[in-house]
Amino acid sequence: MVLLMLPGGIVNRCAGRRCSVLTAWHIITILGRPDNFSQSFDNVFHLSAIRWILDNSNGSSLAITMTTGDNPAAFYPLAWHDVATLALKMVHSTDVVAANNAMVVAVPAVVWVLGCFYLLHVLGCVNAPALVAAGLMVGAFPAFPYLPASWGVLYPNMFGIALIPATIALAYQALGLGEHRTPLRSALPVGLLAMFGMAIAHPNTIALFCVVLIPMLATWLTRSATPWWASGTTIPVAWPQPLPLTAGRAR
Repeated sequence: MVLLMLPGGIVNRCAGRRCSVLTAWHIITILGRPDNFSQSFDNVFHLSAIRWILDNSNGSSLAITMTTGDNPAAFYPLAWHDVATLALKMVHSTDVVAANNAMVVAVPAVVWVLGCFYLLHVLGCVNAPALVAAGLMVGAFPAFPYLPASWGVLYPNMFGIALIPATIALAYQALGLGEHRTPLRSALPVGLLAMFGMAIAHPNTIALFCVVLIPMLATWLTRSATPWWASGTTIPVAWPQPLPLTAGRAR
């Protein structure tokens, strides 16, 4: 369903589908089995967080107390763990390892890949050579999306970074910088939800998104604030009118 919604025609959808399959196959090869898990301190925490949400039925990033001990709850980005817990509840399962591994496969293969192809479509790079190059490059770099799943592990960072391409594409459309434009009244609510999603996935991705957003805003302001002398229009100036002087007899 998600692949069919990918814009840019049949070629773009086929390229996105093949890249998603290749990325998923690569990650599945790395994982080996659905019940395998990373034997690291970070992964113990992430698996325990999914179990905590499952047991307490509370996925709020402001409610988890695993990192605070006897102190009040503090903020922790739980988007990754929330989605994994929702998947477990949908299938009536309690296998947190399988749910976590499903996220390890789905986030790079679906969210990251389709977001990159969406960004290519918005930028106008939908010709066959660009799509072939994108299909080879999106899932070819070890630094992302494979390294966060093996070093650390950095699941919240992986989720947040995977959301960035689609959010950049949406902002590019909303600002009208390309051919494919989206009305601001439609893009603004979706953009705010996307930024909220990045915030609860991992807050540092908001800063990374702003690094790209600020130049786009500057470009949009430059195009919008066209000097009046360059546009050939005149600005009417209202000059004060002199008061009439009347002569009369002094009384």
